[in-house]
Amino acid sequence: MDGDFERAHAAFEECERLNQEMGITVHSAARDREADVALLEGDPPAAERLLRESVEQLEAMGDRLHLPVIFGLLARAVLAQGRAEEAGRLTETAERIAARDDVSPQVYWRATRARVLAQRGDAAEAERLAREATALAADTDWLVGRAEAAEALAVALAAAGREDDAYQESTAALLLYEQKGARVLADAARSALVEQRRRGIAPLAADKRR
Repeated sequence: MDGDFERAHAAFEECERLNQEMGITVHSAARDREADVALLEGDPPAAERLLRESVEQLEAMGDRLHLPVIFGLLARAVLAQGRAEEAGRLTETAERIAARDDVSPQVYWRATRARVLAQRGDAAEAERLAREATALAADTDWLVGRAEAAEALAVALAAAGREDDAYQESTAALLLYEQKGARVLADAARSALVEQRRRGIAPLAADKRR
């Protein structure tokens, strides 16, 4: 999250070496952390490859614990490549297999589907799902998940023409990323705010300090 991708890849290489020594397990098969890094690097095709390999291995093992997160991330990676319909179907898979009290996949699939629906023009349903995602993440210390949900809500509100409200949610996401120290995500969120200002949205007090 700090942008030190060289060290991140070196750490994953060491993990892979240890996994090979221990043999294949559900933990080695679930490569969601590596996929996260690929998404942070701006390489969604690489993230998709990792996640599809994970799906294949985990399904062969009969795993149901890690798969909901994998499918949630896969939907995001696919959407990042412009394949909204496929991403929507992947969120349906994540929804179907995720435990109701498993917060991460529940937030992931709602946030991604909200973005898909916003693209389709269904702003009301997009907002409903995004607000569910924000509510699920709100009571946790998962700052990145809370920020991702806020960003999805911003997209839904913008699709409804509520640009001022969207700006507020984008600002909230930025502050959460900064609180986490997630520099790469904060930089992207800040760029999104700049784009909103370019469209004529007035800066909020929380943003004026910059």
